[in-house]
Amino acid sequence: MVSNSPQDGTEFSFLAFIDALVFAKTGSHLGEAQRALLSASWLGERRNYDQIADACGYSAHYLRKHVGPDLWQMLSNVLGEKVTKINCRIVIERQMALSPRPLNPPSLGDFTNSSFPQIWGARGANPPPIAPYYDWGEASDVEVFYGRQTELDLLLKWIAARCRLIGVFGVGGIGKTHLSIKLAQQVTDFDCVIWRSLRNAPPLTELLADLLQTITRSPQLTLPDATEVRLTLLLEHLRSMRCLLVLDNAETLLKGGECSGQYREGYEDYGQFFKRMGETNHLSCLLLTSREKPKEFGVMEGETLPVRSLHLKGLSPEDAQQIIDAKGIQIGSETVSNELVYRYGGNPLALKIVTTTIQELFDGDVSQFLQENTAVTSEINELLDQHFARLSAIEKTALYGLAVAREPLSLTTLCSDWIAPPPRHQILDALKSLGQRSLIEKHDGLFSLQPVVMEYVGDRLITAIAHEIIQNRESFELLNQHILLKAEAKDYIREIQNRLILTPLLEQLLKHFKVKQNLEKHLESILNWQRNNFPLEPGYLAGNILNLLLQLGTDLSGYDCSHLTIWQAYLEGANLNYVNFAYSDLSRSVLTETFASTLSVAFSPDGHYFATATTDNDICLWQTKDGKKVRVYQGHRGWVHSVAFSPTDSIIATGSEDETIRLWDMQTGQCLKTLKGHQNWVWAVAFSADGRWLASSSNDQTVRLWDVQTGVCLRVLEGHQNWVWSVAFSPDQTLLASGSNDKTIKIWDVQTGECVRTLLGHTDWVQSVAFSPITSLLASGSRDQTIKLWDVQTGACAVTLQGHTNWVQSVTFDGTGTLLASASNDQTAKLWDLTTHTCLRTFQSPIQDIWSVAFSPDGKALILGGSDQTVQMWDVQTGQCLKTLRGHISGILSLDSSADGRYLVTGGSDRTVRLWDLKLGQCIKTLNGHTSWVRSVAFSPQNHMIASGSSDHTIRLWDSVTGECLKILQGHDSWVRSVRFNRDGKLLVSGSTDHTIRLWDVQTGECLHRLDGHDSWVRCVAFSPQPSQTIIASSSDDQTIRLWDSHSGECLRVLAGHTSGIWAVAFSPDGSLIGSGGDDRVVKIWDVQTGECLKTLHGHENWIQAIAFSPDGTCIASGSNDQTIQLWDTVTGERLQVLQSHHNRIWAVVFSVPPDGRSDLNSVLISGSEDETIRIWNPSTGDCLQSLRSPRPCEGMNILDIKGLTNAQKFALKALGAIELRIEPREISLQQH
Repeated sequence: MVSNSPQDGTEFSFLAFIDALVFAKTGSHLGEAQRALLSASWLGERRNYDQIADACGYSAHYLRKHVGPDLWQMLSNVLGEKVTKINCRIVIERQMALSPRPLNPPSLGDFTNSSFPQIWGARGANPPPIAPYYDWGEASDVEVFYGRQTELDLLLKWIAARCRLIGVFGVGGIGKTHLSIKLAQQVTDFDCVIWRSLRNAPPLTELLADLLQTITRSPQLTLPDATEVRLTLLLEHLRSMRCLLVLDNAETLLKGGECSGQYREGYEDYGQFFKRMGETNHLSCLLLTSREKPKEFGVMEGETLPVRSLHLKGLSPEDAQQIIDAKGIQIGSETVSNELVYRYGGNPLALKIVTTTIQELFDGDVSQFLQENTAVTSEINELLDQHFARLSAIEKTALYGLAVAREPLSLTTLCSDWIAPPPRHQILDALKSLGQRSLIEKHDGLFSLQPVVMEYVGDRLITAIAHEIIQNRESFELLNQHILLKAEAKDYIREIQNRLILTPLLEQLLKHFKVKQNLEKHLESILNWQRNNFPLEPGYLAGNILNLLLQLGTDLSGYDCSHLTIWQAYLEGANLNYVNFAYSDLSRSVLTETFASTLSVAFSPDGHYFATATTDNDICLWQTKDGKKVRVYQGHRGWVHSVAFSPTDSIIATGSEDETIRLWDMQTGQCLKTLKGHQNWVWAVAFSADGRWLASSSNDQTVRLWDVQTGVCLRVLEGHQNWVWSVAFSPDQTLLASGSNDKTIKIWDVQTGECVRTLLGHTDWVQSVAFSPITSLLASGSRDQTIKLWDVQTGACAVTLQGHTNWVQSVTFDGTGTLLASASNDQTAKLWDLTTHTCLRTFQSPIQDIWSVAFSPDGKALILGGSDQTVQMWDVQTGQCLKTLRGHISGILSLDSSADGRYLVTGGSDRTVRLWDLKLGQCIKTLNGHTSWVRSVAFSPQNHMIASGSSDHTIRLWDSVTGECLKILQGHDSWVRSVRFNRDGKLLVSGSTDHTIRLWDVQTGECLHRLDGHDSWVRCVAFSPQPSQTIIASSSDDQTIRLWDSHSGECLRVLAGHTSGIWAVAFSPDGSLIGSGGDDRVVKIWDVQTGECLKTLHGHENWIQAIAFSPDGTCIASGSNDQTIQLWDTVTGERLQVLQSHHNRIWAVVFSVPPDGRSDLNSVLISGSEDETIRIWNPSTGDCLQSLRSPRPCEGMNILDIKGLTNAQKFALKALGAIELRIEPREISLQQH
């Protein structure tokens, strides 16, 4: 550092002169860096900061950005003219020449009564060039001051406007004290400035004596004892002279444990002091700093009144950076710096404390410190302890609620979480008090906490509740009063609560209880204690305990949770087998739902509800605010592909695979009308803007227009050459757009039914169309992975939006027409700006294939539906997931039996592969790994291996004994629909919706051949069972069966004859015949050698999903969407049996050796259905011998007289295995075993 020793007398005298002036004006001496810069500028004003830095040992950045600007501004204020590095010597020499006498730099205590007249003279005399008389009391020396220029300017402006009482309020460490000192240093038009700390809470009479003696400069002044008289004397002096009185730390006068602003006993007279200072005319100003606002301010303050309040917030990132720089911490990223400042709310004291920690413990690495996620140090903890100790019970409850919420809350939401909320005015008073204490923030009507306060309060709550649980008291006040995890919260909030509240709490508890089992028993004992002592008492105790147990990984099977209030328990996905919830209240808790994959989603016009159409033939209505299912509409006999709300009344329209459209009363669930006319699946429905008309599109290649009131079909629009996937009305209702598998979009005149334009450009199926609500734009989404925007008037493609990497299934505009959302099978939805045609946001979803997307009416949320029984709601602005609904359904999509008939393997819609022991009649192993539907399973001929193909595009090979996944075969670009082993088990063939067949080496996992030839989805593959044949058969949506040579990959023959997609193909045991079935509802039997169709068998009323030959080849079985299995004589074509017991579509059938070795049966037939059951049949008699299903999540769960659930929720629980039974808890536990 530069030496401050004089180089000549001039330099010494100029520094002494300036130091004296600065001190007289500000109460502070020049700092070391300021003296160094001033000396260097005096000696060489043309030197730049880099040269000065080299000479004096400071960094150039520090001098240029911090020391210099502050120094030149301060000197300009002191000397009354602009001072810069260049002109400083000229200005100072001129001032020295004009000075009437030399000045010695005084200390803060040098202003005695005897020196006063020499410096200031009497009031009314010409003011000298030096500032007023200062008495700094215990004020600290503020050499370094960061930012706050805006606040200083505002306070100076208020003082100039002759405000009589000013309050500066803010949380501890925010900088109130330093700001008050800096302000006092800068004022000019006062005769006297007095700064006092109230840290030691002096009685008012003592403070008044001190002020009077200081103002009169008479330390021995005798004063009357009465406080009121002393106050009157003070006010007389403040009328006759202009004084600035600064009182710091006024919160010490106020009472803790109550709402802020109330005085401690014996200090009530301060209220009168502040009141008279604000209401009485005088020339002076009282500036008060406090963590809390005294109650008098609320009555007297106003923007144009002489009483004003400044609530001090944190430093800006730019100003806070100076604190970080001063510690010598280098942060390369502005983002990291801003995150550090944000975490501590810009609090200067907190930042000084934490930067010291970063320097000492993290070697200055801010990123590493932030990754530790620890905001509260011991010093900050002590600071906040002081605040917390002063809070009332209501204030603490509010803080705990905000800390758990982890997001800003409205007053209504905050109050709704109170078990027994106090009167509204008390809550408002508490929130006002917390605001005055600067512990909460309010923006746009929402209350929140700064991150450091949130962490402190959360940690305090966790510690207190851990203590309650460990002590096992007679009362669990906090555990019952406060939510630890809010089941109804937004997904990302609940995940945070899990991570930052439940997990740390469990860590504390496990330290005490040592092992998980001890803690589980203890938590269960609290549930028992609550039920025995306070059955159904309102509160969160039981919900909190269950959330802790589930976070701990506890299996709740057999728990007795009867007669309990179970609020805010997140039970979705939990195993609740044989749990007794009888007579309990599960309000505001979340349970497992039952719904299948979602084909369509839609919001109600008011946004209060949304509907989902699913593959279990149902339509579900949900409350938007909490995701609670309120109604289920049942009646369709096939997948429901589309759902739409009428824009004008409470009607819902749905279109289904059962070829019908239904109109429902949203409120009652009643089916108002069934519209018939389509000859194939109905893919889409759409209302006109006035709700009078409904449009529908179908696999029958037509669009129909319906009168909603009468249900009459007004018009059939024909012109497409393939399935019509989507339909939409223009906003003015004059046009209708439709998108088709023929890769075109057609625009129709609604009045005439004429096709006025055909839009060409997509290179694959057009899945979705949507009109802009404000322009003539039409959007379309296609399997060619693009979105196109069309000018409807000209038919021109205006823009092609690219970014998706798989089929685009759905597009929709927001209400303003400025945003477009798209959904794709690439697991994403995208948000597009239609002004710039850029992607604003990508929503990465766990849904494997997103089939539908919809904007909420206010445009703030997006809802996504698709495969995997998952529906999600996303925040459009933040891109965060607000809610995820998961339905549990385990439909059987595929099955195969072992060669000896003992074992069965199934693949399901629940993404699992299950191994069954048919002799025991139970599932013995569940194989997890696939992330979407398991479409196909197969045993190897030796039974030691299982293959599974999934909609997640992969094939997995499993060890059938251990359940270990041996290999994952990757190569297909879309769903794997079918897998089969060859006769020796060395080869595996797979068929996919990517239009290809692949042949794999089972030993190495290598793809040996890729067989191309089909023009559409490959639905099924099969190996010939004959050793002499190396033939593979494949069936496709291109309406053909192809026969391939497995060695060469050559296509040997194409079998044509079906009139629609072919779902199933199978060889007869001798390899001479092939059976097939598909969308055209017929079974065909083919001659392998000639390719001739030998027989066409009619009888099914819906699509055929599965085909199997009996072991002797005399019988062929077909399973269909019509929920029947039909057995046919392969020679005569006669229908032998119709097997009816399933109540949903049948996905798979297989003949097998009888598992129990029965001699009276040559074989059994096994079927798997979407109704979640496996049935074993006697093919000769048609009798169902056995029915199997995997355990459901709520098997045996007792919901007798349960409260807090909708009828739809109860219906779902029963579908998942719940019962209503008067049964003792002990008996329930025994049933489990």
